[in-house]
Amino acid sequence: MGATQARAFHDGVAFAERFFMGESEVQKALQKVCAALDADGIPYAVAGAMALNAHGYRRVTTDVDRLLTRAGLDAFKARHLGRGWVERFPGSKRMRDTEHNVKIDIVLAGDYPGDGLPKPVAFPDPAVAERAGAVAVLPVKHLVELKLASGLSNRRPHEGPRRRPGAHPPRGAPRGARRRARRLRPRRVFPHLGRHPPRRRRRLTRPGTPPPPARFPSHPPTA
Repeated sequence: MGATQARAFHDGVAFAERFFMGESEVQKALQKVCAALDADGIPYAVAGAMALNAHGYRRVTTDVDRLLTRAGLDAFKARHLGRGWVERFPGSKRMRDTEHNVKIDIVLAGDYPGDGLPKPVAFPDPAVAERAGAVAVLPVKHLVELKLASGLSNRRPHEGPRRRPGAHPPRGAPRGARRRARRLRPRRVFPHLGRHPPRRRRRLTRPGTPPPPARFPSHPPTA
């Protein structure tokens, strides 16, 4: 392990220790944004890993997921944008806490999890949230449903349908896609050879051309 990897490992361990002690930047950013939402009377619900931690399922995370309505998001931006929170890019639903340098991810009620395509499950209204101390969190039932629904088609709309590893890329795929797909294609391994069998190439001969000599000439029979 190099010096850079060792430093990253120790920084991760230190962050996990602060997180489970409730003293990390993520917890501070969560308390700050929830206090602002409660003060403004904007309905919300904490989702993602922070909601799981509130229900007793321990998990480290580096961002805060919030469930809002479209009106609630617009109201929060109008009052607090540029005053401790900034958009990652203009018009984005994602923000960043400038004081603690923590990402704030926002999902809207009525949207579909995963790739955003219509599904039997959508993000619920924040009114279903339960109070866990000073914050409102989604119930476990909704967290499980959303997680399962996001796994149904966890792909972006422009990527098209899911394809098996090594399948031929669709028409119009970028250059190099066929080469990458060939690397992912499963190959059979022959344990008794210890490697992949060599490919057999057919010899192209013209009509009337005598066949090539045998690789191993036959020996005359012995008496």
